[in-house]
Amino acid sequence: MSAAVTGEAVGPTTALTPGRPLENVPRYTVSAALSYHHPISDNYAMTARLDATRTGSSYDLSYYFQELPAYTVVNLRFGLLGDRLSAYLFADNLADKIAIQTINTMTWSLPVPSFERAAVTAPRTIGVDLSYRF
Repeated sequence: MSAAVTGEAVGPTTALTPGRPLENVPRYTVSAALSYHHPISDNYAMTARLDATRTGSSYDLSYYFQELPAYTVVNLRFGLLGDRLSAYLFADNLADKIAIQTINTMTWSLPVPSFERAAVTAPRTIGVDLSYRF
């Protein structure tokens, strides 16, 4: 039997007690980044950044109280930085990690256990970021 049915879920009718997990709040979040900046001329510098964020498991309550698994997202940014002009090539979610961030079993206004939707992380996104300061 699910935790929601047995009353173990944290919801509007459940009292908060020490140690009880909160909905949609990960157990931990850890971020790390490596940055590199190197002048290549009087006006321009090469810059690079690699960062990763680890999001711990969390719980979500829709029809059932479910544990959502932990996940890691890695981003990369490389470019030229000038006094007025900057250009970057970037890749967000480099590994194209598909991680569930929340769940929902609502159809119109009623929860239906056989209908489950999940909101997931954004897919890998590769692009160019150009900017000019006037």
